[in-house]
Amino acid sequence: MRDSKVLPFFSISRVLFPKMILPLHIFENRFKEMVKTCLREDLEIGIIQDADKADQTIGTAASIYKVVKEYDDGRYDLLILGEKRFRIINTISDYAFPAGEIEYIFDENDLSVDDDRVEALLELYWGFISRLGLRKNQRQNLDTIVNQLTEEQEISYIIGQTIGMDSSRQRELLAEVLPESRLYTLTTELKRSKTVHTVARDLFENERFDPMLN
Repeated sequence: MRDSKVLPFFSISRVLFPKMILPLHIFENRFKEMVKTCLREDLEIGIIQDADKADQTIGTAASIYKVVKEYDDGRYDLLILGEKRFRIINTISDYAFPAGEIEYIFDENDLSVDDDRVEALLELYWGFISRLGLRKNQRQNLDTIVNQLTEEQEISYIIGQTIGMDSSRQRELLAEVLPESRLYTLTTELKRSKTVHTVARDLFENERFDPMLN
């Protein structure tokens, strides 16, 4: 399925997944103009990464969820909401800010998801969360968010956004069009995290282990 359009681009150092909210502070003149244009014309912003500015970049189209503050000098504090994944087809130099033609990325059609694998992924995620030592209200807020999600894609993206994956792995997850591959990637990542935590805990609980001597 192909659905192309033109979007302005904004580069950040992290991946934004669909359904996730991200704060932005806009201070460069070209991007202040970009925000004005997006607000005036109800346009999305194409969020890409600094290390990935060439053609065929994978990114996320984001809507301006809220203007938190507009400064007298034209700067903005924004909350943006990830909407759809895209791939850049070509860049366009007709604007005062970076822009290009994009096509949206969709999952492969008619692929069933193993509900048991989704539940197993969530169990691993709750284990990861419990190891973080979050305050009670933080854990309750996260529980509320995740328990409201029913689709594999939404669950995968909130996990991919919050478990500290490196940016290259996040980009791979963002580009993935096979649900089962997303489940495999995140399950592997969480199992690795659990193993590392267990080994580190066992080492430091061993009274003969001195980290300064190893």
